[in-house]
Amino acid sequence: MGGGLGDEGPRGSEYTELLKPEGPIVFAGEHLSYLGLWQEGSALSAQHALKLVQSMASERAGKAAAA
Repeated sequence: MGGGLGDEGPRGSEYTELLKPEGPIVFAGEHLSYLGLWQEGSALSAQHALKLVQSMASERAGKAAAA
């Protein structure tokens, strides 16, 4: 993902764990980006979070259709 989101990189596996949703809750913010520019980091983090939400919704819709 842009800005290093989702990459283990130099921050390690703990950082990667922070990027994962917690149930239906998805976290976003400049603190979850490798960029030092807070506005750009926030925007990239929000974009990443929206992609996760879209993926979760598609998966949920697929399960509901199969039931």
